[in-house]
Amino acid sequence: MAFCPKEASSKHIAACHILALPHNFYNHVEAGRIIIKKSASWGFCEKGLVVESAADDQKQELVEADLVILATGYKSYQKIMDLCESSPYHQYLLSATFFIANRECIHPRIPQLAIIGYTESISNLFASEMEVRWLLCFLAGGFRQPSTKEMEEEIKLTVAIIGAGISGLIASKYVKEKGFTPIVFEMKDNVGGVWLRTLDTTLVQTPRIAFQFSDFPWPAAVTGDFPTHGEFLEYLQSYARHFSLLQYIQFNSKVVGMDFVENLDSRDLGVLAVGFNTKTCKELLVQVHIVDFVMVCTGRYGDIPNMPELEAGKGPEVFKGKVVTAMELYSMDHEQVDDLISGKKIVVVGFQKTAFDVAEKCAGANGENLPCTMICREPRWHLPPSLAWTMALGFLFATRFSELMDHKPGESFLLALLATLLSPLRWGLCKLAEICLQWQLPLKKYDILPEGSFFQEMASCNIFTHPQDFYDHVEAGRIIIKKSARWGFCEKGLVLESESDDQKKQELVEADLVILATGYRGNQKLKDLFEPSSPYHRCLLPGLECGVLPLYRECIHPRIPQLAII
Repeated sequence: MAFCPKEASSKHIAACHILALPHNFYNHVEAGRIIIKKSASWGFCEKGLVVESAADDQKQELVEADLVILATGYKSYQKIMDLCESSPYHQYLLSATFFIANRECIHPRIPQLAIIGYTESISNLFASEMEVRWLLCFLAGGFRQPSTKEMEEEIKLTVAIIGAGISGLIASKYVKEKGFTPIVFEMKDNVGGVWLRTLDTTLVQTPRIAFQFSDFPWPAAVTGDFPTHGEFLEYLQSYARHFSLLQYIQFNSKVVGMDFVENLDSRDLGVLAVGFNTKTCKELLVQVHIVDFVMVCTGRYGDIPNMPELEAGKGPEVFKGKVVTAMELYSMDHEQVDDLISGKKIVVVGFQKTAFDVAEKCAGANGENLPCTMICREPRWHLPPSLAWTMALGFLFATRFSELMDHKPGESFLLALLATLLSPLRWGLCKLAEICLQWQLPLKKYDILPEGSFFQEMASCNIFTHPQDFYDHVEAGRIIIKKSARWGFCEKGLVLESESDDQKKQELVEADLVILATGYRGNQKLKDLFEPSSPYHRCLLPGLECGVLPLYRECIHPRIPQLAII
């Protein structure tokens, strides 16, 4: 029976999670009268329960039942929150499932209220008696109650983490290890972030050896240099299970705003979270959480698509076919995606990683008979899916020596002189990379040679890896690349505009389906964190408008030191 706890017994004892079993419990188990099954996730079905194995194979097993008894604990904190439901003190009590109290009975923000017998202990009878005796000694004037600030300093900080993708899982793991209390809000129903929903043909574009957690290696079963979408998603979910992070995550909970709480210490932030059903998007519960620090781990991609601005009369409304964004495509099941793209003339607008993945998927589904057309508005440098290419660029542009070739604000005279002397070397390395890419990829042949330098793309992290068979599809005629800076919709598809010899030319590209892979508005997610009237919204706004946030150590805004963007 493989149900030995992963954590040390000392942690369970400290949390008072040790329990005494009935005297004959394991006698019943040995005799077969009780069957224990270990499962990380389960659900109901018509005949009983479907349990999913906790092992790497994730096998499903049917457990037939006539009666299911849920012995899944109690929401005892709800009774306490209901005491002050219409009071301003309600928000102080409403801090996830973790009750913050000095001496385990008095809340620092409500010093006239004591809660006895709530905290876990090995002997509740003895603990309740001691709490009452301590409280009555205080009421009788035996000692002075600490101030709110003093009481809060004795209590662990509460950290809110928005998002349970890669960054959110890492943040919650280290917050937990440091002894703080993490509260993770995830608007989806599982961990994974953007990797939870994507095309089945998508691969990780960074080599496996350079894309793993420092304390959690890839499983031996994953052998490819570029893992598949399913392999990476399972890797993330295994990470969350291994470090027991799921208990801190509130799924189906979207943070709709936050601000500093009035009349409280300036370090406190109020986070407004909305719980909703992912299938119906119907709001179920609105909660306000008082926390000490917020980590925003929502990433730059996903959630809000970047819709292109088109001239009047050239928008999607004039097109008789169907228009979807890449985000909408990714939200579909794999079978729905296949049904949508099969047998259609498809145009993909965009020329970055998402557009390449979508075009390859469409080319594989429809072949040469119905080639997929890609509209390239601005060519970008991109790499072949080669481990050698990625490692070579890592050594040339992502080492401590390469940092010496860049000028930095506030640098000393010696560093400035060294960067100036090394600038020809930097230029030479970039030109060498450009020449190699032009030799290996048919960029000039299809008129998609980028105008900007390779160094600018590397410095802004806009370099991406194209799918393995992308240019094979292009050579075979399954993908057609058309370059056009200006375009618009018409009744039959898209009209592309180009200029040559001072003459404007227009070209009709017929389509049944247009997929807009034009990026995401990651800055809008940050704008929506604070109300427009909040002074902290104005702190974020200038950087968001120009696309560059002034963050200390790339994560903390100088004007909002209680907020980190990971």
